[in-house]
Amino acid sequence: MIAQLLGNPRFIRIATGFLRTFFPVLNIGSWVIVSRYDSVKEILTRDKDFTIAEINAANMHAVGLDFFLGMDASEVHDREKGIMEASVKRDDLLLIQQIIREEISKLLTPLLATHRIEVVSQLSRVVPLALLEHYFGVPVADKKKMQDWMRKLFHQLFLNLNNDPGVTNAAKQAAGELKEYMAGVIRESHQKLERGDLPSDTVLSRLLLQQKTNPIVTDDFIRRNICGLMIGAVDTTSKCVVLVMEELLKRPTVMATAIGADTASLKNICYEALRFNPHNPIVVRFSKSEQRVGKHRIKANKKIAVGIFSAMHDKRAFADPGTFNEHRTNEYLHFGYGLHACFGRYINAVQIPEIVGSLVRLKNIRVQPHGKVTYDGPFPESFSLEFD
Repeated sequence: MIAQLLGNPRFIRIATGFLRTFFPVLNIGSWVIVSRYDSVKEILTRDKDFTIAEINAANMHAVGLDFFLGMDASEVHDREKGIMEASVKRDDLLLIQQIIREEISKLLTPLLATHRIEVVSQLSRVVPLALLEHYFGVPVADKKKMQDWMRKLFHQLFLNLNNDPGVTNAAKQAAGELKEYMAGVIRESHQKLERGDLPSDTVLSRLLLQQKTNPIVTDDFIRRNICGLMIGAVDTTSKCVVLVMEELLKRPTVMATAIGADTASLKNICYEALRFNPHNPIVVRFSKSEQRVGKHRIKANKKIAVGIFSAMHDKRAFADPGTFNEHRTNEYLHFGYGLHACFGRYINAVQIPEIVGSLVRLKNIRVQPHGKVTYDGPFPESFSLEFD
């Protein structure tokens, strides 16, 4: 019953509205819940006072995937993030868009005659694999196996807040298999580079080229960091697409607007839809020492549930928050804020609208009878739609 309530966006909006009004910083045992927009942004900005290593680092280390999203501000963090920023460039967005569009067309074309689509297995969880292969430069020899690795490791790295040993054990096995696979990919890529036949515009090839002049960029560095980015690319995209489509299908007027929207306008529609049902309602930080947020005191050694969802329904920042308005100029928080904002947020801003756009343009798209979203833990597993 409690799990159902916590997974219900309407219940969360009501509950967090109560918190924003009466208990904007609420202490509950070892946790603190922060719900107002200004306080949420303040905490995410104060990355030296409210840290992330206590939340993510151990889970990453347990599966041998220590990378910068689990590190607090430090020389190592800045160096590793900087190297990856030099390899994943914003100038690549047109290339990324082309890869995504070609994959969507390839996947949708044989489905058009069936007038049905199972969104997760046939589209939203498959398109990102093309990005892994053609942009990150990691061959996907077995799609099912890669999807399984990505899901188990995402659960461990970012969602295993109660240290569930079942989640960790499954992730350890996945990590071991992925490590062996990546060792082969990197070894073969070295050989291709020496022969001069490695594609030059992939993230992996750029890292291998940096390796020639930067001793920090070891094979292990490449494996850890490229895998960290890959893990964040698959199920996040899929979940966002499913949640956006759920919201649009409830709103025929918005759906009609989305059908004719370009990528930039559709991104605004998607982000507003995610405001009503975000893929990540909270992010978690840690207070090492006693801190103050406004007039509120936060004691030392507390986990902070930073209310992303709640903040985006705070009327102090979002006018008329209960109304769907794709023309807002607010700063959305779907992909975090500050030092640890999602590294792939610029890719998300292209990939999610492209996939959603391909769905809304299917004639009279609608939910199949008994086709509501089913879940595998926190991840959408199926969502069956039909169209004319």
